[in-house]
Amino acid sequence: MNDKGVTSSMHRTTRRGKIRHSFWVGLFSLALLLAAACGSDDPLDSSVTSTADDHGNTIASATELTVPSGLSAQLGNTGDVDIFAVEMQAGVSYGFETSLGTLEDTVLTLLDPFDQEFAFSDNYDGLASRIEFTPANSLTMYLKVEGSNSNTGTYELDVETFIPQQVLIERVVIFPTTDDALETPSLRRVAIFKAQPGDRIALVGTGFSSMVQGNTVWLGSQRLVITSLGPRYVAVLVEGVATPDPIRLTIETDFGEDSIEFTIDAPEGG
Repeated sequence: MNDKGVTSSMHRTTRRGKIRHSFWVGLFSLALLLAAACGSDDPLDSSVTSTADDHGNTIASATELTVPSGLSAQLGNTGDVDIFAVEMQAGVSYGFETSLGTLEDTVLTLLDPFDQEFAFSDNYDGLASRIEFTPANSLTMYLKVEGSNSNTGTYELDVETFIPQQVLIERVVIFPTTDDALETPSLRRVAIFKAQPGDRIALVGTGFSSMVQGNTVWLGSQRLVITSLGPRYVAVLVEGVATPDPIRLTIETDFGEDSIEFTIDAPEGG
């Protein structure tokens, strides 16, 4: 091969090398940019993933909700929260309720425009949440959905208006003895009129608040601890001194109260 041919071959080889070099430099630069966006210093680290945020995390970036409505949403990353804006009318009762998807436990908070908490709900009917609120004035309020312990996953949010029912205790039943937080009482269990200290009972009826802080339960002068609640029931732990005479078992809410006669029975052998 003559000198011209050798020179031409070397020229072609050099150009191919430069092209390959430029390609790999560009590819590596792109990897660095993607790694920076995902929060990793290692461009080859494939363990870092990021999920797009479907709703804003602040009041300023809140997603507006219409009433009534329902939507599916997701808390995609650890620490993610979803905030929604709701226009409320004075004197109208609103209900906000989550249903669990892959998100195992929700926490629901109602905020005013200054980020101050007005209502809070956790572990309603298991590990979901429900807030009921009736504003005295027309205003925009904000609903924050987050996962308990920063859990992530999918959930559904339903928004409704409702007419509060009369507060009425229809019956009292024994609550299941299991410690499973998802357990709920059968609303058709046989009614009871007495229980021993330490027993867990459920008041079944209408008009109860969906939030623990919205209900107050008394057995005589003893305020009882609410252990769980759900649709049409509030569960409490019986406390007090055994007495042969019945006393009043009372539940109070923002919309009224009701009471029935109930007896604290002496423990067996007591």
